[in-house]
Amino acid sequence: MNTADPILASPCSGAARDDQLEIRQLLEQVDGLARRLGKSRDQVLDVPGLSHATGIPHGRVEELLAGACPVAPPEPHEELKAYNNSLFLQRVTLLHQTRADAKGQRYSLRAIARGTGISTPQIGHLLEGERSPNNDHATRIERFFGVPEGFCSRPEGAALIAALRPLVAEELPQLITRELLEELGVHAVGLRRSDSAPGTGSSGLSSILPALEELAQRQRRERGASAS
Repeated sequence: MNTADPILASPCSGAARDDQLEIRQLLEQVDGLARRLGKSRDQVLDVPGLSHATGIPHGRVEELLAGACPVAPPEPHEELKAYNNSLFLQRVTLLHQTRADAKGQRYSLRAIARGTGISTPQIGHLLEGERSPNNDHATRIERFFGVPEGFCSRPEGAALIAALRPLVAEELPQLITRELLEELGVHAVGLRRSDSAPGTGSSGLSSILPALEELAQRQRRERGASAS
């Protein structure tokens, strides 16, 4: 994966361009937070994990992170059904390939049928793309695999944005905060998720990081002065 800033090379318009720009902004924040950890983007971004969380194939996640234009729902209504069917097939295929049962094995069609209440032949047709899913099919399958509602229908741009936001708002700030607190000699601190609104791109932790970094820098200077 290219660690440079993503380049808006793919022509984009409308909602797709909005998603593309937000992905770029989130990645710029990821880069800034990674630098504060002394790491690169590649070291803090888990591409397989993003694929697993979004249902977007691994290679496509890499393309989107590199600046590709997200595929958005088509405006012509007659093309929307084909788009939705294709998106559902992509997501349900990835679920079937990456989720395992209690024995670590891929779920059989019969097991999915038992867990969803959809007939085994119908599950087979859905996984082969031979039948169009309805909302009830999608909801049952999402519940069976334990993914959020809308997993099989969320456009790729929105899906990737939803996966990147917690990384920027919570996960990386928590890592930075823990490292700074340990450096300051504070070890027994439980960090909880903040109550900031989803999608704000910030958290309570982010607001206190500058003060912690200043304290850590002061401590380093004092240690350096005493050592000399």
